Amino acid sequence: MSDAPKNLGDELREVPTELRRMIEQFPDKALFGLLLLGWVALFHFLGNSTIGYVKTTSLFGWMKYVFTTSEGDELGLYMPLLILVLAYLKRAELMAVRKQPWWPALLLVVTGLLLHVAGYVVQQTRLSIIGFFVGLYGLFGLVWGWRLLSTLFFPFCLFAFCVPLATETERITFPMRLYATKITAFVCQTILGIGVINDGTMLYDPKGGYQYDIAAACSGIKSLTATVAIGLIGGFMFFRSPWRRLASFLAAFPLAVFGNVLRLTAIIVVSEAFDSQAGKFVHDNAILSLLPYVPAIGGLLLLVKVLQEKPSAAPSIELGFTPASDQLAGHLRTSIRRNWVMFPVLAALMIGTAGLLHHLQASQRLGEPGLVLSSSPLHDPQGIAVGTNSVHLPGAVGSYLGEEEPVARVMLDMLPKDTTYGQRRYKAPDGFWISSSVVLMGADRSSIHKPQICMVGQGWTILHTTPMKLRINQPHAYDLPVMKLDVSKEISNQDGKRIRVNGIFLYWFVSQNQLTADHWDRQLWMAKDLLQQGLLQRWAYVTYFAACLPGFEERTFERMKELIIPSVPQFQKVSGPPTSMASASAEGVGAGQ
Repeated sequence: MSDAPKNLGDELREVPTELRRMIEQFPDKALFGLLLLGWVALFHFLGNSTIGYVKTTSLFGWMKYVFTTSEGDELGLYMPLLILVLAYLKRAELMAVRKQPWWPALLLVVTGLLLHVAGYVVQQTRLSIIGFFVGLYGLFGLVWGWRLLSTLFFPFCLFAFCVPLATETERITFPMRLYATKITAFVCQTILGIGVINDGTMLYDPKGGYQYDIAAACSGIKSLTATVAIGLIGGFMFFRSPWRRLASFLAAFPLAVFGNVLRLTAIIVVSEAFDSQAGKFVHDNAILSLLPYVPAIGGLLLLVKVLQEKPSAAPSIELGFTPASDQLAGHLRTSIRRNWVMFPVLAALMIGTAGLLHHLQASQRLGEPGLVLSSSPLHDPQGIAVGTNSVHLPGAVGSYLGEEEPVARVMLDMLPKDTTYGQRRYKAPDGFWISSSVVLMGADRSSIHKPQICMVGQGWTILHTTPMKLRINQPHAYDLPVMKLDVSKEISNQDGKRIRVNGIFLYWFVSQNQLTADHWDRQLWMAKDLLQQGLLQRWAYVTYFAACLPGFEERTFERMKELIIPSVPQFQKVSGPPTSMASASAEGVGAGQ
């Protein structure tokens, strides 16, 4: 037999044979297959309770929708296949593990079911995804033992990338974008002598030659998840000791920032050397967009070189059952019969969980809206009535006159049918306008989106996020919590010239008896009410927006308060705790703080 190294073609031809050899080492394959089928069926038919814009009860349908519509989560679509490839590459270790049933793994399965029940009831599908993978991990241990679980632990950690988190990681990725922008400005100014100006997540030429917004897609969760995945996979492939694998994981964070700095610097240098169109080419080019991952791969290779381990002996493979006598065959038949006791136990757990989910959802009570409703519906752009009622936004507030705005068809198609809307555009005598919008959920929380998603989806870049309070006078003096977003984007004027427009976006959430401007508070309170009382609060999302030229932000905000403060008591039934008159006098009515 030749000892010559195999080429890629030979290795690919051997894959089917190696897979059969690997599968042969696993006993009770039919038992595992039936348990897996039941597990998948539970999460397919009763996996997602937020059917609003996804239009499916399948957990996997929800995941596919998010992976294909959220650029920062698209890695999750390919992660299961990648994990299977990694498992194949580590097949020697998997085949060498002694396999036998391990009943304590049933705790993992039960934990997965409890997580799914909680996620289904409180309409948090991400929690159900975690429950699915925790329970799946438990099934492996239940049928084949704790030794296999130990071997599979690291690959299963990669399923964390199948949990969509792009819209929930602003607190992590926004600082990374700021750091990448500041470091890029420092490199350009100090080392390269380029007088680029840094303002928040923006980089621009003081002469007006170019201006770039460092969006989340460029330097946020997308590059971070990809770099972390490279670090984890590299640690799994090249290291065996836990601390080396941890070092590979932690190295991903500075490498992600460094990779983004490299790409941003390249864009600025090209823009300086040529023009903004050349810089835009570097930004948009698919091949050059891979530039941030060069430091990740290079840094990982360097880490492998520095922390390389001594090669260990290949594990000896314990072959599956090969009955050499009638006695051994009889022992195996007895063992198999005993193992099949798992099937009715797991089947009862899954069927019971399905019944519990149906009961809990059917027994939920719907809360009352915290807003005043009108019997007059709004209309879509074609003049067709939207629903049977609407949120009552006042027609006139002081010198502002409000006109009904049609509800965009894309919003009507995306959100649940029981969503209620309120929309007006208020105009002052001098032409200044403020747009107000309210979205009131029905029985599905997917009516309410995180505000940052809406603004970025409309092309706005969020420059600053500031929590503040507005002093409302009626029905008593209280502080209304609001979130203020300073936003910016480029538009074309009547002459076709690109100009910069800024804006102020204010929002808060209101339920039957709660007020908050914090997205996490709203979700936690909603989950608490559902779990403790079976009460599904009808949360509403209230927004005000006004555009302005750069430099007029403060004046615009003051004019917005002139409309918001007197209008809120006219449509909002919920108020905050009374504020003392002394406090009101000290802070000023309607003052932001």
